[in-house]
Amino acid sequence: EEEYPTSWVKGVIESKKGNIVLVMEENGEAIGFLIIHIILGANDAIINNLYIKPEYRRKGFALSLLKEGERIAKIMGCKFAAAAINNRNKNSQKFFSTSKYRKANQFVVYWKWLNKE
Repeated sequence: EEEYPTSWVKGVIESKKGNIVLVMEENGEAIGFLIIHIILGANDAIINNLYIKPEYRRKGFALSLLKEGERIAKIMGCKFAAAAINNRNKNSQKFFSTSKYRKANQFVVYWKWLNKE
């Protein structure tokens, strides 16, 4: 289970430059969001976050967000989309697999905290 700090989500939503930010609402309540980073010049869309509150999962909300994000990315000229998924998040892996995303075995992701040195 992943939770996102409110300050982080608010910061991404407020600074949309280079991002597609979609928020899913149900009865006036935010129940999920999708954040796609657009790599301008490369025409790539990197799906960074797709989150739906647990009680709203398996009802089609994630797929609706994903399809709308892909539609907007295409309009922006993107030809490629990729999703970075935590290795332990099997539900998300299954979701993207059934959404016609292929697992890439040729990439290894390295990361580090920039504020921890």
